[in-house]
Amino acid sequence: MKKFVVLYYSPTEAMAKMQSSTPEEMQEGQKKWMDWFAEQGDDLLDMGEFFMQGRRITAAGSEDSTGAVTGYSIIQAESIDDAEKRLADHPHIEWFEGCSVEVYEPMIHGK
Repeated sequence: MKKFVVLYYSPTEAMAKMQSSTPEEMQEGQKKWMDWFAEQGDDLLDMGEFFMQGRRITAAGSEDSTGAVTGYSIIQAESIDDAEKRLADHPHIEWFEGCSVEVYEPMIHGK
């Protein structure tokens, strides 16, 4: 099994919607995520977290990030194709228009 990093992308409107949600709406949304996490079983290595506002740092200085990356998880799968299949029904993709998920296989040093 290989390890994959899943990045969650959300438009700013989606984050505003989440921040203005009622506790009941938050609980309903979290249930879909928890169900997806449970379906992954031992292949879910790290549920991850949502991100707060970040900073973009360059040689010229720093500034607030665009906020497009809003969280991460770490899963394991046989291949990137297998990881993609696991993510096809992730609740984040259907949560709000413009939300997406990207999956990356980390490069192993020295190989």
